[in-house]
Formats: sequence, C-alpha cells, structure tokens
Amino acid sequence: MGSYENGGAGTVTYLPSSGTKIITTGSRAIRPADAGVSTTGTPAFGASFAD
Repeated sequence: MGSYENGGAGTVTYLPSSGTKIITTGSRAIRPADAGVSTTGTPAFGASFAD
C-alpha cells in the first residue's frame, strides 16, 4: 500500500493476520507522528514500507 497520501506525509495501515488469513478486527492506521516521524517536507511514511 505505498502511496504519497496526506500531502506526502503518508500513513501505514496495519491489518492483523490469524496466520491463515488477514482480518480487519484490530486494524489501525499508524501516522508519522505515532511513530515519531516528522512531517516536515515529504517523509512519504508508508510508501517506504511497500517497497
């Protein structure tokens, strides 16, 4: 899911897995600030995870 959304700041979508399938229960969005990443400039947080 790599994309330059939110003005280039980005986000990571966490979808947990039971080991046999991906589920949406417990899913969450992790924003740059949640991970201590500055949004100055274009961090493209999330795009790097997909690459």
